[in-house]
Amino acid sequence: MSAKGVLINVAQNNHKSKYHNQDAFGNCAKYACKVNGNPNELVGYRFFGVPYNLPLEEQIEDVYQIQKLHDIESRGGRRAAHMVYSIQESEFGEYGNNPELVMRSFEDMGRCIYDEGYQVLVATHYNPGNDGQGGAFVHAHLVINNINYRNGKKFHKTKAEICELEQKFNEIQGNYQQMSPVRFENADYFRQTNPQYQALYMQTAKEQAAATARSQQNH
Repeated sequence: MSAKGVLINVAQNNHKSKYHNQDAFGNCAKYACKVNGNPNELVGYRFFGVPYNLPLEEQIEDVYQIQKLHDIESRGGRRAAHMVYSIQESEFGEYGNNPELVMRSFEDMGRCIYDEGYQVLVATHYNPGNDGQGGAFVHAHLVINNINYRNGKKFHKTKAEICELEQKFNEIQGNYQQMSPVRFENADYFRQTNPQYQALYMQTAKEQAAATARSQQNH
């Protein structure tokens, strides 16, 4: 099994200033969800810690309410953390060439952060036109509310903790790679078990049923 993805903690390394802005989380979340011009194909997103049935703008407002509750205005500092986890084309086959399976594994990564008490948006992007020269063939944006909704503690990871988190993420990816030949031969399994893709699956099922009926009539 090849090496897993690469975790880049953007917020704690580069471009720090923009994560201090009042609308930092919203801007980052909209970019991750292609609202603000992200060029790569969005497979889907999942938002942990907010009502799932709300529009994105209202989900973002829920994050702002948590920040206000814990007095972010007087405390200052970063309001969002942004991680990018990428998988190269050479590794994609280990997931059955299925971007939706990779998305499910990314969501499990987001759940690790949510379990610590931080709201997190996980947006998965698929770039099949990547030239293989170091870009992220499949990657996830993990946009994190920098304020813990349970206790108000700020999200911060030391270099050692980032390495531990990357190791945990790689373990998750390894588990999905091992499952892929058995349970995830194509996208159908995912669509049948994930509400976000239920409508798409049902439409496909109706089309298949109609085709079968037509075939039987012709014979």
